Amino acid sequence: MGAPIEIGSDEARRRAEEELAKAKYQDMPDWLADLLQRLQDLLEGLARGPAGPSGLGGSNWVLLIVVVVILAALVVIVWKVGLPRWRPKTVDAEVETDPDVEPADYRAAAERAAAAQDWTEAIRHRFRALVRELEHRTILEPRPGRTALEAAGRAAAMMPSVEPDLHRAALGFNDVMYGQIRADRDRYQAMVAAEESVLAAARQYRHTDPSPPERSGTPRWAPRRR
Repeated sequence: MGAPIEIGSDEARRRAEEELAKAKYQDMPDWLADLLQRLQDLLEGLARGPAGPSGLGGSNWVLLIVVVVILAALVVIVWKVGLPRWRPKTVDAEVETDPDVEPADYRAAAERAAAAQDWTEAIRHRFRALVRELEHRTILEPRPGRTALEAAGRAAAMMPSVEPDLHRAALGFNDVMYGQIRADRDRYQAMVAAEESVLAAARQYRHTDPSPPERSGTPRWAPRRR
């Protein structure tokens, strides 16, 4: 590896201070400029302290320079890009249909809720009507604990032509279940339109080949349940 690099403490301090100075841009926020200044003060304090010039060898000063440069670079990156923001996970609600309730009954409940302008309940019941209809037509197998996106993903595998409508309906159901949107007449009508599109395709659906057994889990575009 060769002999270690030996540089004087004054030269090492000068280099580190130059690197810090490079990070001082105009229009920098006060908190960021203060942080860079603290780094520089720390460097000067180490150089003047008891473990300063006499206690730090050349290799230690090189290490200190590297640390200071990395810290300065991180500070500038945070200034330019900002702190990372964690996006909340998309939730996937259980549909909770009753096998003893017919699709028409859920649809009627949705219409009653819509007449009372209870749009949240109207959307919930309308999606449940859709899932029960798909179960009634043997496109979906009745299964407890199925989530909205799981149901939509399974049905889309059988009827790919209406995958966008299935996905849209499942997301609309999840949104009102978890209060992520404010339910209203337009969103209910969007759910009705999606249901009608899916049911039109379901009426033309024919079981030509035995379908693979339904597995628990999420489709490729569905997030995991919280």
